[in-house]
Amino acid sequence: MRSIRTIGSCILMAVSLWTGSRIYAQAGQEEHMLTCGQDIVRKLLKETNPGFDQQLQLHEDRVQQQLNRKEQDNTLKKPTGTGPYTVNVVFHFVLNAAQISQLGGESGIQARVNSQMEVLNRDWNAQNADSVNIPVPFKPLFGNMNVRFRLATKKPDGQSTPGYEIITTTKASSSMTGGNRGSNIFSDAKYASNGGADAWDPDKYYNVWVVNINAGGGGGIVAGFATPPRYPPWDQFPVVEQGAVIHYGAFGKRTAASQYFLPAGEEGRTLVHETGHFFDLFHVWGGNPGCGDDDGVSDTPLQADMTPGTSPTFPKTDACSPNSPGIMFMNYMDYANELSQCMFSKGQVDRSHIQLDPNGGRYPLTQQGTGIDKLPEGASFTLYPNPAVTRVNLVFEKPQYISGVSVVNLIGQVQQQFTVQKTVPDLALNIKSLGTGIYIVKCSLKNTNQSIIRKLVIER
Repeated sequence: MRSIRTIGSCILMAVSLWTGSRIYAQAGQEEHMLTCGQDIVRKLLKETNPGFDQQLQLHEDRVQQQLNRKEQDNTLKKPTGTGPYTVNVVFHFVLNAAQISQLGGESGIQARVNSQMEVLNRDWNAQNADSVNIPVPFKPLFGNMNVRFRLATKKPDGQSTPGYEIITTTKASSSMTGGNRGSNIFSDAKYASNGGADAWDPDKYYNVWVVNINAGGGGGIVAGFATPPRYPPWDQFPVVEQGAVIHYGAFGKRTAASQYFLPAGEEGRTLVHETGHFFDLFHVWGGNPGCGDDDGVSDTPLQADMTPGTSPTFPKTDACSPNSPGIMFMNYMDYANELSQCMFSKGQVDRSHIQLDPNGGRYPLTQQGTGIDKLPEGASFTLYPNPAVTRVNLVFEKPQYISGVSVVNLIGQVQQQFTVQKTVPDLALNIKSLGTGIYIVKCSLKNTNQSIIRKLVIER
């Protein structure tokens, strides 16, 4: 269903025990029954930001306005399945020597990368053969995200790369919480100074860290985590932490019986799920048991709770959808067994495309081509103060590269527009007429279709 009546719930962070409620502990430990690790992060974020719930609701209100506008205004409506969008991916393996050996060394890691990319592209482009299993009532809702994920071919410095790097650590695991950098979430993995791997430019690469996740709390395994788009309250996660974290035992798809995998994570769909969170999708049940929460998507049925790691029989009904066809348990954003999952909905496509379209939080990722093409040296600008009240300043490193500046709101409407003179190193914008909220400042480059964007927050 479309509306989200309660946001202050377990959906508040895209940390998922995605393999379902039956999560396996490390070798030698007993099996633990866990359902959701999201509250761990939510609690930490709420402790540092008392306005967390209100900020999240404001973000959701804006998303719903955009979705409504897509439906009502033909000039802005972009039909489901457009694209394709191209997103470059880099994998950072942060593992100790024994774990690297478990994956088969570098050749085994390369094979895992290849199988994971195959699954990610297959499922995000509606090419999965098991889509034939979508029940008849849900077949018209089968959506194509139309996102092409490509292994990066160039590092930020222009050198070639296979699309992954391997960092050998001495640590047995990467702690989900208890870090000492940035958000303190997975800082063991995400900062080289802590023995992990620094992100590559998050506006150019979808960064995925592959680690041995230590969630604490009794030894259970969290299979994945992803940062939502960086709007309040998600801006508590620094830019350099944007991306996904995947347990190394749930990375890639099993191609041989001898390969190491978590028992419930061998189909490669953990990253399919987490990438949904990265592009602003919630769990289909909304995150909190009961009918008061929802996922903000109009064509996913209201659902009382997660589907816990099982292979349900259609139709599966519950208290919120008591009549056939029941709940959409085969959706990638539920927790049913990976072999039962086979679809995104068209409504989820529309929601994710808000982040991929111009002015969306993930739009810069789509503007990098098949490798990573550098912008002209000096084609950059800074924005201050930010947040701003009545005035904001743009300082251009080399103004001769900039042709114009526009300020756009989150539903795609241009609020201000200016031409840049090549000899003027800065530009002061009077923003008194703009309401409080989030805007995108876009600098267009001369003689190219490239642009540079920055987020502007106006507070009063």
